[in-house]
Amino acid sequence: MILVADSGSTKTDWALVDGSEQPAFLQTAGMNPMLHSAEYLQEQMRLAVSRLPRVRQVNAVYFYGAGCWGEAQKAKIREALRPDLPKEAILQVEHDLLGAARAVCGRTAGIACILGTGSNSCLYNGENIVDTVPSLGYILGDEGSGADLGKHLIQAYFYRELPRGSAMELKAQVPGEKATVMERVYRQPNPNRYLASFAPFIHRHLEDPFLAQLVTERFREFLKRHVLKYDDAHALPVHFVGSIAYYFRPSMLEALKSSRLRPGQFLKRPIEALITFHQPS
Repeated sequence: MILVADSGSTKTDWALVDGSEQPAFLQTAGMNPMLHSAEYLQEQMRLAVSRLPRVRQVNAVYFYGAGCWGEAQKAKIREALRPDLPKEAILQVEHDLLGAARAVCGRTAGIACILGTGSNSCLYNGENIVDTVPSLGYILGDEGSGADLGKHLIQAYFYRELPRGSAMELKAQVPGEKATVMERVYRQPNPNRYLASFAPFIHRHLEDPFLAQLVTERFREFLKRHVLKYDDAHALPVHFVGSIAYYFRPSMLEALKSSRLRPGQFLKRPIEALITFHQPS
């Protein structure tokens, strides 16, 4: 029996897999060791165990998480998970970028990208990540992400660049105007999630040429600053994981075409593909 987890800053998808039964799925809040305390991480693990009690019987756990780059961050996750697992259970903690690569590329070479609340990318050789342009987070980077789209939408609104029809509809979603936005972005927790919460508004109004262009331009910026930096970028398929890439796929396909890049898979979430990757053949 194995437990597979894919965790971003917003949510964690869990799958408990027993070869004789259908996988049991669960979703909890995100578990990012760069953003969350040890107590919070332990709380989320206890919540998962309470809803998937057979976790205490697993033989192996494969956890892929945002923020799990260095050993210190991985150790923080392991310390949160280990108390609720059998002592003999294998526990592997890896970055969510490796999880994305394994989900969309399997054991073949390709470029794997994450476009959800944040954004990231890597060059994958079929076994390991061999190159990655660093992700600088929602303040300095995250081009093309949900947070990035939300930020540019809000900028266009307050700078009086948003067409009147879209601006009037957005105004109804921002009671308190600038004061509300500034409070949520600069003083309350999880500002990246707040910014990304505007992505559905953009998706609903893609008939607005201004917003359609905004999305395509932010995707082109992501491709220029990340994907096009990799060797053989034009020779390898470019795969995507995450809700932004999945729901804005036509816009991303347009951006890929203009950059002469080859599209690969688009997965909303990688958990099912990771089950396949880790199940014994």
